[in-house]
Amino acid sequence: MLRNKRVGFLYPGDMGVFLAHSVQNSGYETLWCSEQRSQSTCQRAEQQDMVEVSSLVELCEQSSIIISICPPHAASDVAYQVLQQHFTGIFVEANAISPELSKRLSAAFAKKGVSYVDAAVFGGTNLTSKNTQIFLSGSKGEQIASIFSSGPVISKVISDEIGKASATKMCHSMYSKGIWAMLHTAVSAAEHYGIRDQLESLWIKNNVNFTENTYKNMQRTSKKAWRFSAEMNEISSTFHAAGLPDGFSKASSEVYRRLVKFKEYDQEPDIEEIINTLLRLDEQ
Repeated sequence: MLRNKRVGFLYPGDMGVFLAHSVQNSGYETLWCSEQRSQSTCQRAEQQDMVEVSSLVELCEQSSIIISICPPHAASDVAYQVLQQHFTGIFVEANAISPELSKRLSAAFAKKGVSYVDAAVFGGTNLTSKNTQIFLSGSKGEQIASIFSSGPVISKVISDEIGKASATKMCHSMYSKGIWAMLHTAVSAAEHYGIRDQLESLWIKNNVNFTENTYKNMQRTSKKAWRFSAEMNEISSTFHAAGLPDGFSKASSEVYRRLVKFKEYDQEPDIEEIINTLLRLDEQ
């Protein structure tokens, strides 16, 4: 039984705010911690009518549920910061991390007597979309599913076992993000060898829109590369633990790492700049 209907978010990025919207629709108050947050984060939270608290201590004291939704490289730090507080509710780990890391975090929370739910989010942040889902695994999965009952996010409990949701995320992301790392690399290699026009002619022969759509998606993906690099490392850890080759996901992480600078761009970069950055021609 929850002691109140307050759900804390760490943090209200684009997806965090989208999840908060569904939680609010289901009758819960949403809190966020403004300590050391950027102006853009503050604006998103205010626009979603989330309740501001000034410190993590306050967030942990006032929330019955805390949802961690942040870049993968920060997931462990955020979890251990919560562990240092006097939080007694349910911690929802909704980041793109390996099932092994999720299990380790779950064990750490269990030592503190705190319930833990492994979660994975699939889809975008368009409020008109009904395609975004959150998969949940853990003994408290049904309880967390209920806070999304009014949508638009669709909640799905897939197992009582911690790690199942994260494993699903890792396998899905290997395709959804790995394929764009592969295409970034293929296009850049074609440019290096002076045969990009030949590659494009083959693509167009099979699908007249493939080249145009590929370049548009490369531009969109490059803006998000700063998040994807760490996620591909988590995928590498996942595959390694399963006894599978992990080299492709490591290489994909490096592709995205080279594109990190585009996070700061106001507009999507053009294809030539993306290629030059991957080939490191902009460093010469």
